[in-house]
Amino acid sequence: MSARQVRDVPAWVVFTVVFGAVVIILGAGLALGIARQTSVPAPERAAVTPTAPASSAPAPPSAPSDTPESAAAGFVTAFTDHQAPADAWEKTFSGYLTEQAKTAYAGTDRTQVPGTRVTGKAVVTAGASAAPVPGSADDDGESDPVPAIVAVPTDAGRYTVNLQQQDGRWLVVSAQLPRSAQ
Repeated sequence: MSARQVRDVPAWVVFTVVFGAVVIILGAGLALGIARQTSVPAPERAAVTPTAPASSAPAPPSAPSDTPESAAAGFVTAFTDHQAPADAWEKTFSGYLTEQAKTAYAGTDRTQVPGTRVTGKAVVTAGASAAPVPGSADDDGESDPVPAIVAVPTDAGRYTVNLQQQDGRWLVVSAQLPRSAQ
C-alpha cells in the first residue's frame, strides 16, 4: 500500500494543495520584487558609491555648455549628487540654470530629489540644433534661442530637461522629475 492509500487522500487534493502553495510563494515573490522597484529609497539608503573618477565631474558652472545634451546631463549629474556638501550642491546645479530657474529651484530639499546618478546617455527628444533662429518668438530682429528637450536616464527613472540657449550657452529652464505628474 502507498502512503496516499493509507491516509485516504485523493491525488487531486494533494495536487491542489501543492499547486496553491506554489502560486502563493510565486505571488509573494513577485509582489516583493515590484515593491522594491517602485519604492523610493529612504534617505539613509540613498548613499551612492562614485562610479566615475573625480575628473569626470560635471563641468563647472562657468564652463560653456555647447550642446543641450551636455547641459542637461551636467545639470542632472549635479542635481542628483547626494554626496556633495549642501552648500556646494545647490551652487553646482544652479550654474546650469537660467536666472528664472535659479529662483524656482532655490531652497530645493535634496532629500526629495529622486535618483543618485546618471545611468546613460542624454538624448535630445525635441527641439532643434544649437543654432539660434533669427527673429523668432518676439520679432525684435535679434536671434532668439531654439529650445530643446533632453531625456537623461538616472537610477530613479528619466528626467525630462527643458533648455534654451542664452549668450551661446545652453541653460536649464526646468526639469521634470521621474515619477512626477507635471
